[in-house]
Amino acid sequence: MSERIYEKSYFDRHRWLLEKYQQLDISQSEAMVILMVFQLADTGHPVTLEELSTYTKLDIPVVDEVINSLVTKGFLSLRMNKKRLQFVFDGLYDAYEKGTAQGTKEIFAILEEVFGRPLTPVDYQYLEKWQAYSKRDVIEAIKEAVVAGKNDIRYIDRILLKRSAK
Repeated sequence: MSERIYEKSYFDRHRWLLEKYQQLDISQSEAMVILMVFQLADTGHPVTLEELSTYTKLDIPVVDEVINSLVTKGFLSLRMNKKRLQFVFDGLYDAYEKGTAQGTKEIFAILEEVFGRPLTPVDYQYLEKWQAYSKRDVIEAIKEAVVAGKNDIRYIDRILLKRSAK
């Protein structure tokens, strides 16, 4: 099996999570625990409830609830590796990739309905560019354009650019 992007040495998991956690619909506590797991693992420290509690300033039962929530959502799996507990976040990345693909298909359908025509190659270029935005932000920009009577991909793009500049 080929190495996935998040397994590459140059992939910055911390930055990726900070940029994507809202799109993944995870809480700030869940994001904080994930970041601390990354940090502890990267520095060779054992990842335990006590360590996570110490560094996140969350009580141990809260950390335990957060971990259970991440496991239940399918974002985290726990494995034993050489008598050490290993936190595996493949499900987190898979959920993002699946959600992005699903969100893109949904946005395609919305735009085709709004424009009353199939999307053009130029439209697809904008959609590719919009991968940086959450599905919710793109849909809100489309709604704003429709209300303004501007069913134009460039107008929607300007809305997204203005919002991201704020």
